[in-house]
Amino acid sequence: MDRLALYHQMLKGMKGSAVEVGTCWGGFAEFLAKNTQLEHIFCVDPYKVYPIDVYNDALNTMTQEQCDIKYARVYEKLNKTNKITMIRCDSEKASLAFQDESLMFVYIDGNHHFSEVLKDLCFWWTKVSPTGILAGDDVEADVPHKDGNLFIEHQPGSFGLYGVRTALVLFSKLVPTFKYNIIGSQFYAQKSPKTL
Repeated sequence: MDRLALYHQMLKGMKGSAVEVGTCWGGFAEFLAKNTQLEHIFCVDPYKVYPIDVYNDALNTMTQEQCDIKYARVYEKLNKTNKITMIRCDSEKASLAFQDESLMFVYIDGNHHFSEVLKDLCFWWTKVSPTGILAGDDVEADVPHKDGNLFIEHQPGSFGLYGVRTALVLFSKLVPTFKYNIIGSQFYAQKSPKTL
């Protein structure tokens, strides 16, 4: 099942607010706005250049000027609907703007390094409402990793360090209520309803 079909089915009937961490060109946010009943999508992405040791990825090979142009294009594209708000900052700072248990859906697709995914899971799991879903992209193969990361070159010019799987494993040990599933390159975890 492809990503769009998976989330079209998974989010059927879900209302409330959502956050996408790592908006890039805006395609997934646009899909969510047009194809789900989510009432508002907040798109979090700093659109900035990072040191290579922080973000070793083909998406981090632009200049800051190119990142600014990319942001302007994505903003123009996504600003055509009142269901989307762009938040140009890093994940941690953005997470502080949301109350705990206030979001029905959070999608993590930012920096895929092990330590960065682990931080995103920490920042955003508490923001997900009971029965809400935290999901994400680019789960790498289940093979040995070095320092939690696996270097992947998808094709020439498309590469990066990926530690999504190792971050999921560690986070689920640290937070026993985080029970996740993997389908293809996607992961998702649905929060249990609150009990009295």
